[in-house]
Amino acid sequence: MTQFILYIDDSGTKEYASTGQEYSLRGRGVSRYFVFGGILLSEAESGRLVEAIKTLKRGFFGTENIEIKSNWLRNPDSCRKKYLSPYGKTAAQLEGFVEDMYCSIAERDLVIIAVAVDKIQSKTQYGDRAWYPPAIAYELLMQRAVQEVRLPDSLAVVIDDMMGATPAGNQYKVNLKSHHAQLRKTGSRLQSKLRFDSINNDLKFVDSAHWAQVQVADIIAYNVYRQFVEYGEEWEGKGLGDGEALPVYPWFEKLGSKFRSDGSGRVQGYGIIKFPMGIRVPWSYKESESGATTS
Repeated sequence: MTQFILYIDDSGTKEYASTGQEYSLRGRGVSRYFVFGGILLSEAESGRLVEAIKTLKRGFFGTENIEIKSNWLRNPDSCRKKYLSPYGKTAAQLEGFVEDMYCSIAERDLVIIAVAVDKIQSKTQYGDRAWYPPAIAYELLMQRAVQEVRLPDSLAVVIDDMMGATPAGNQYKVNLKSHHAQLRKTGSRLQSKLRFDSINNDLKFVDSAHWAQVQVADIIAYNVYRQFVEYGEEWEGKGLGDGEALPVYPWFEKLGSKFRSDGSGRVQGYGIIKFPMGIRVPWSYKESESGATTS
């Protein structure tokens, strides 16, 4: 029996836009997309990942006690304040460190799973019956995780701590704990035949500042979020010709080979789940080509 752990972080705002409010694709405001990104790996491999990242941090910053967050890396002001000025580094040097970190992640025996919720389409399709985006994303993420980890192996789930509440006043954190407990006890209301008995503990919330694995999950969530911000329409083939490659956010592409797939390279519906699904385009990752292509 092997103990596996799914580490999760999110990107994008959790709430739907209120009446008359516009969704924002960039900058402040309510984002159109909400993403949960996760890395799934064995307990032993988790330890090796932590040691690899700590080694990189010590070698570059002189300390392992520094949090890597994609928002800080990509925002010039935050990047300068958090990483460049305190440690006397240049932007080029930092990019080299990030490249090394991505290479280290790619070397690990892990699987990436992510869910992107399109809030506009969710509300259009389901109206007031639409679940809140974190609930949708968590349900779909866990469906894939338990298909990957089955008895006698076991699955634990660790997620970055979160704040905030729904318009009805229900705390997102409390909702997710309850959702997790319900999946363990009675399974999925959407996939009644799917077994969740490999999940062996309660949902664990942690401070990402002290968890390198969750920092990696943050990288995943942010990159998938940016992929949909930049090319969300293209995910369903809009504007693309037959056989045309999916345009990709560069940092997203760097870990493309680690996304869960069907064995032939197809990640759509396996490693990257978009909700709601409109046009099913079976995007696949081809190592020999640039980015993802249709299968």
